[in-house]
Amino acid sequence: MALASCAALCASLSFNVGFQVTPYSCTPHAAGVAVSTASGQSSVGCATSFTPTVDVCQVTLGIKTSGTGNVYSEVWLPNNNASSWNGRTLTTDNGGVNGCVHYVDMAYVTGLGFAAIGDNAGHNGSSFDMTWSLNNNEAIIDWSHRARHAAVVTGKSVVNQFYKKASAYNYYLGCSAGGAQGLQSAQKYPSDFNGIIAGSSANDFNHLQDWSSRFLQLTGPVGDPKFLNATQWLTVQAAIFAQCDKAIDGVDDGILEDPTQCRFDSSVLACNATVTTNCFTSTQVNTVNEVFTELYDTQGRLLYPSLLYGAQYDAFRLGQLSGGPQGIAQDWFRGGIHNDSSFNVANVGQSDYALADSLDNLHGNPSAFSADLNAFKNANGKIMMYHGMADPLVSSSNSQRYYLKVAKTMGLTNTQIDPFLRYFRVAGMAHCGVGGISGAGAWMFGQSGMGSSAPNNIITNLVNWVEKGQAPDTLQGTKFWYDTPAWGIQFQKNHCRFPYRTTYNGERTAEEKKAEERTTHFGFDTVAESLKASKVASVFSSVASSYDTMNDLMSLGIHRLWKDHFVRGLNPGIRPSSAIPDQGQRILDIAGGTGDIALRMLEHATRVNRDTTAHVTVSDINPEMLAEGRKRLSQTPYAAAGRIDFLEANAEDLSAIPDASIDLYTVAFGIRNFTHKDVALKEAYRVLKPGGVFACLEFAPNLGNPLFNAVYKRWSFSAIPLIGQLVASDRDSYQYLVESIERFPKQSDFAGMIQEAGFVVPGARGEGLEGGWEDLSLGIAAIHKGVKPVK
Repeated sequence: MALASCAALCASLSFNVGFQVTPYSCTPHAAGVAVSTASGQSSVGCATSFTPTVDVCQVTLGIKTSGTGNVYSEVWLPNNNASSWNGRTLTTDNGGVNGCVHYVDMAYVTGLGFAAIGDNAGHNGSSFDMTWSLNNNEAIIDWSHRARHAAVVTGKSVVNQFYKKASAYNYYLGCSAGGAQGLQSAQKYPSDFNGIIAGSSANDFNHLQDWSSRFLQLTGPVGDPKFLNATQWLTVQAAIFAQCDKAIDGVDDGILEDPTQCRFDSSVLACNATVTTNCFTSTQVNTVNEVFTELYDTQGRLLYPSLLYGAQYDAFRLGQLSGGPQGIAQDWFRGGIHNDSSFNVANVGQSDYALADSLDNLHGNPSAFSADLNAFKNANGKIMMYHGMADPLVSSSNSQRYYLKVAKTMGLTNTQIDPFLRYFRVAGMAHCGVGGISGAGAWMFGQSGMGSSAPNNIITNLVNWVEKGQAPDTLQGTKFWYDTPAWGIQFQKNHCRFPYRTTYNGERTAEEKKAEERTTHFGFDTVAESLKASKVASVFSSVASSYDTMNDLMSLGIHRLWKDHFVRGLNPGIRPSSAIPDQGQRILDIAGGTGDIALRMLEHATRVNRDTTAHVTVSDINPEMLAEGRKRLSQTPYAAAGRIDFLEANAEDLSAIPDASIDLYTVAFGIRNFTHKDVALKEAYRVLKPGGVFACLEFAPNLGNPLFNAVYKRWSFSAIPLIGQLVASDRDSYQYLVESIERFPKQSDFAGMIQEAGFVVPGARGEGLEGGWEDLSLGIAAIHKGVKPVK
């Protein structure tokens, strides 16, 4: 089928699928060319562009599902030559509760030869936004099941009419709420798919929201005696791994192979007569215990299983344990359950749980927890379920619970259930590998576009099972160094199908041995590379509230002058030629948690350049530093302007930032804390537009004047830790900050690293790099810059 036929397709389409269908557009797109999303995809939480990996014909459609129900759908048809299509369809999911076509996966699976089907689930909205459910039951029904079915039958019809033959096999790929969508299809529409991949499934949806809302009651808000901050949850994490890691699987690798086997003794956390610091009150110890408990109803029946050990720190980072309402749960109780936008989720209780259950049928059964899969089994359908055992958002025990419920309902043993349903527990994997929090385990196995670089592919496993009868006994996962395929494979692991469990045989692969040997510095200490990020996060959690005060003391206030000079030299607010119409300069401030540099940038742009369009994204690895930044922003005129947003991310993995989208990348007094500065520099290069500027302000390890250098060292190593003890009651953290300066590369070496990342370094003269930076205050600090070449 040639590209030219695509444009004429819409005029010939007709449908007899039980829904009113309106073709919007039929557009050919060439491989590798970025395309703006269609007008039907209107949510601010959705992608604004996509890039197909093969030539495709993009068909956009509107589907009327009820009097008020409307679904936006797309079908992508590989069409660069007659053999481009593999004869199959694959339907993609909606992440969280969003109303977005999953463009990353549409591009991924068309690249594998599938015709791809996607939809907006009958509404527009981002992953954690369910405000659309208020007084909108038809939209809830669409999201629950109807939109997916309508998109599938319509998409199959488009495929048939385009290729002049029906698809031979039809597959589904989804994770989280998308995993539940897949199970819902097997329960309600057993002929829609021959094979389903359902990952980290958020089914038993009502009880999941009961469970999520309950965490606020267990932890209390920030400042409550029950509350634990990020540093304290890291302490819990360390204690759990000390007790359970090697004890469970025989190897101390930072991965709990089966956290259900962990019997954690929380008493080690408690303060006592001899331990009075870095310990917990009895109230806080009780919080830890309660967080890992199941949720029951008033009759003692299990509503939802517990959070598993090892997932708690990421649960804090993703909002479950951070002292506020969980967004989806709050919107669901306000919209879907009470139809009251002012309902306080902090007060949710057993009566609300019961009310949600009573409304499940009205809502189209979003619980998706029916265990009768006989119709799907009899249609010879296959399901591959998987779940990360370190999932902080959806307890992996719930997938095991559903598997066992299916077996009990259908009266099957595990060997009898194996021919159509297999469940794989993925050790060390967090929630679907999203949000920059993928986990320490071998979590990539081709389950989505973000895991598509894995050498072993779950989609291929499913196709071979459905079409050739080759049932998978294990799911081979891959862990890349820094979760970046370009850095190579760190290790691989076979994840067994339930009820079998992966065990350690006493031998390490060559890659695993190499991983054990990799160390880096943490101040003057040597630590495993895998531990540095968490150690740095702990330091900055400890110093967050006093960070700027301590910077004043560490530099005798000079850091403010340096920062002003740094910002003036960058002159933010000058509209770059690459700026999108109606948008100004896009600035990314890395390790900028307290917002100090970001606010200076906006102040300069506004007052000096009279620019009100510049926008700053403040990124930091530490949530408590970001909390300080939000607090500071709230006290400024920019609080309501929408010109600053905050992103929790590791500078070595800025996957949330698109390629070539940033005009100015800044990092002030942060890069010395990075584990792999070269990786961070390459990420900076990736996210910057051609002509974009990398700018770094950092302390220097040695001053040019020997006498001044000796005085400065004495001040740094003697006075600063002491001041940290007196002002912040934290000598160790400030000792680390001083030591981290000493371990930072000298100016010429760091300028060389910037060049090696691909930047042009202004002022650099030849290989000797006699220039290329600007010393401040006799070399106590230095400004480094690099420009991404315009090719």
